[in-house]
Amino acid sequence: MSSFSLSIYTIRVASKSGQHVKLGEINGTSLRQLIEDHLTGARGTLSLSTGENKVIRVEQFEASENTFKGIIRTGKYGYESELIDSKDGKVTHKKKATEAELTPFYFLIFAPDKFDEGVVVLQRFENFGIRTILLSNLEKYFRDKVNGYYLRINPLISSKQLDHWLEGRLTKIRLTKFGLPKGDNF
Repeated sequence: MSSFSLSIYTIRVASKSGQHVKLGEINGTSLRQLIEDHLTGARGTLSLSTGENKVIRVEQFEASENTFKGIIRTGKYGYESELIDSKDGKVTHKKKATEAELTPFYFLIFAPDKFDEGVVVLQRFENFGIRTILLSNLEKYFRDKVNGYYLRINPLISSKQLDHWLEGRLTKIRLTKFGLPKGDNF
C-alpha cells in the first residue's frame, strides 16, 4: 500500500539585520502577492532544476485572502529505463533520459499579512516530495524580486518538543490528528 503524508513548515521573512517582518510589509509588497505572482507565472510552465535533474510544474492553484492551495507535479529525468505492464511483464515504453514521470503533490501556503509567520503544508508520497525543489524555486524568485530580505522556511515544531527529542534519537514524526495534543507536551 502506498504511503502519503504531510510535512509542515513555517515561512518567515527577515530583513538584512535578521529581524522578522510582517508578511504584508516587505518593501512595499506582501509575501502573499509575491507567492501569487510566482505561482501565476509558473502555472503550466515547466521549470528545470538541472543540478538535481528535476522538473517542476504548477498544475493548478487557488488563491483566497491569505491561502494558496493546489497541485504541483515534479519528477526526475536524466536516465533511461523501461516501463512494463505489471500484469504481463511486457515493455510498454522505453523512457528516454530527457523524459520525466511527473507525480502530483498537494501544497497549501498560509501567509497572513498581519503576522510575521505563515505555514506551508506539503504532501509526500512514500519517500518523494516537493520541499526542496518548490522552496528553492520560491526562494530564488523571492531573492530576484525583493532586495534586502530573505525567505526562511523551517520545519514546524514546538520548542518543548524539540528539547525533549534532542535528549534522545528522533527517527520519525507522524501527525495523526488535525490539532495539537492537550497537556504539557506543547
